[in-house]
Amino acid sequence: MINIIHYEDDIFFLNLTAKRLADGLKLELDPSLFHAHVLDEILFLSRSIVFFLDSLKTTQLKVNRVNYLKSIFAVNKQLIEILNSLLTRQVPFAEHLADQFDHLTNLRTQHSEYEYEIRDAMTTSKKSTVQDHEALSEEEYRILLSPEDE
Repeated sequence: MINIIHYEDDIFFLNLTAKRLADGLKLELDPSLFHAHVLDEILFLSRSIVFFLDSLKTTQLKVNRVNYLKSIFAVNKQLIEILNSLLTRQVPFAEHLADQFDHLTNLRTQHSEYEYEIRDAMTTSKKSTVQDHEALSEEEYRILLSPEDE
């Protein structure tokens, strides 16, 4: 069975998930109910970002590749902000995740590095798109080099 990735819908859902998590962490949540869930959401976002980044890095052929990279960049930035808010104890739920701060710090470092990877991929993609538009096709060469009386 072929696995089709619906980039636009999937990334949109990740964006909503990150926003919902960021907003939820501002609330006074019961740690007995939400400790595992919050960690699962963070790890889900992390894995998903890596999945899409790997997928988009391995193919140059996606029509909307740059737009997808921009969207993943935004989700990655949201995740970094979530991690920062926890690690700097800006949100009430941070105290309940203190036992995970080492792991969360490592995730923040990884996703900060992904930020540079995504930027590089966008830059490379934009350059290749410009070069593709500047290149002449075989048909265009034929038209340009053919005698004018045809």
